[in-house]
Amino acid sequence: SLRGDILAAQRQPKRAIESYQKALQLSPESTHLNYVIGNCYFSMNDFRLALVYYDQIQPPPPEIDYNRALALAYLGRHLESVSILKNVVTEGVRNPYFHYLLIEQLIRIKQYEEALFFTELAQSTIGSTQTLSILKATIYHKQQIWLRAYSGYTEANNILRLNMAEHLHPYALSAWQIGQLEEATELLEKTLRIDPYSSAAYEDIVRLLIER
Repeated sequence: SLRGDILAAQRQPKRAIESYQKALQLSPESTHLNYVIGNCYFSMNDFRLALVYYDQIQPPPPEIDYNRALALAYLGRHLESVSILKNVVTEGVRNPYFHYLLIEQLIRIKQYEEALFFTELAQSTIGSTQTLSILKATIYHKQQIWLRAYSGYTEANNILRLNMAEHLHPYALSAWQIGQLEEATELLEKTLRIDPYSSAAYEDIVRLLIER
């Protein structure tokens, strides 16, 4: 539906859906129409209805599997999301976002060893990236394997300077745990400059300064 495409491009998803639905009545098995209707619902954060349309497409190509997995993740259905992503990733897909989403979901459900396995698989498939270094560091941080966590954050920082509080804070804690107190203090100060309302970072820097 050309009209639907125009409305979707104009960020009018509700009106686009109405147009697409009329075209879908004439071609109910259309991959394109089910996909774009699903995308419109996704853009409105109606992930359940998005899945209804994505699931009409069988077998789904990788880009639809990604949207399905992401919608399931937003709905908190992490195991289903992981199952889809594992199937795609093990087939050798090179798009890094499939790998990132899978590893993030495995971290969320605390499957750390499996997350490490898929991090290594991603590195062998797409090469080293800052995001993979951060994900690896996050896994080790969650496991309290401090030296490896610190090494991972340092690797990520060397690729491109870290500037997000959610990365700098665990980097600081990892540095602290291996005795790099001066660096940990600097990282916590940088965390607070970026996010001055972080009570956890503030409490940690107070504790660290007392310890020093």
